[in-house]
Amino acid sequence: MVTLYTVTLTIVCCVAVGVAIIAERRRGGDQQSWLTLSNFAVLAACCATLSTLAYALAGDEADKLIPLVIGDISMPLAVGLLAAGVRRAAGRRHHATVFLIVSVGVGLTTLVVSAEAGQAVKLVTLAAFCAATVWTCARGPLPALGARLIGITCGIYGVYALARLVGPLLLGPDAPEVQLYLSSGPSSLVSALAVGVTAVGTVMLIRSESGIDEKDTVNADTLADWVDALLQQRGEVSALSVTVPDLALHRTAFGRAWAHSVSSALSRATTASMPTGSVVGEVTAGVLVSLRFGSGADTDAIRERLQTAYERMLPPAGPTDPPEVKIEVLDITESADLRRFARAARTTARRAASFEGM
Repeated sequence: MVTLYTVTLTIVCCVAVGVAIIAERRRGGDQQSWLTLSNFAVLAACCATLSTLAYALAGDEADKLIPLVIGDISMPLAVGLLAAGVRRAAGRRHHATVFLIVSVGVGLTTLVVSAEAGQAVKLVTLAAFCAATVWTCARGPLPALGARLIGITCGIYGVYALARLVGPLLLGPDAPEVQLYLSSGPSSLVSALAVGVTAVGTVMLIRSESGIDEKDTVNADTLADWVDALLQQRGEVSALSVTVPDLALHRTAFGRAWAHSVSSALSRATTASMPTGSVVGEVTAGVLVSLRFGSGADTDAIRERLQTAYERMLPPAGPTDPPEVKIEVLDITESADLRRFARAARTTARRAASFEGM
């Protein structure tokens, strides 16, 4: 029966992961990686649920050792995936593989050495993963309220994990204080509260991300529709192209997480810097076009304002200096002009990708 339950739980989690992947692909998420903050949150929730049910099934009998091992793997992995998601949202390498390997090591300690040794390693691992999350929330360019909720909660939970490790050693496992505050019952309550608060903080971060992507920028087809509509009213449409020519080179040298951080900062800075009412569309990765409705906009002022916002929105601890932003004025007299520009931008990106793979 124990085996049946654990297998069923594992299948349910795998199905949830598959649904998250398919939903992200259909939504048109980042093509560089499906591991977005929202998907990391789904994975972390699955691991937290799996650990709770696995511990409920575990006991002192030998035939229930497997659910205990599964719980000791999935519980720290849930915190590790949260840390990976927060790092991904901050534009840094998520290091999910590292968190996975360490969590599996916790379970192997329980399986090979003893349940007590596994418990000690698990608590230390939880504290370390919480510290990584707190560090990213404090240093990353994340929305303040969501980052504070996650950071403060993980900080408290990490301290509590260390207290569960040190308390029984100093006071004894049968001490009243240990039984009252550090036993399995209170720890389950603290874990549940931590999951609830971090879930609220994660939703805030996800809504902040999706709000930027869906509200402030449009896709290439929608941008072309805007151009067609404006050309019916006037003979020429003025636009600004905003590009990062060295984006592919930075992706090769410093990784996809840094390139994603640059693209995200460019998008946010462009939408924040353009005059009110401008339509900003993404022609291809790292190439934006903003349609200007008025003739009095100062291009030099926009360029200076955009560069300042772009540098401010990049992670403060980037691997290198930010790549240069290039801004050009486009005079569109027919719809084909935008299509030719888009085609040239995609060709340049493909050539850069080909050079990247050499």
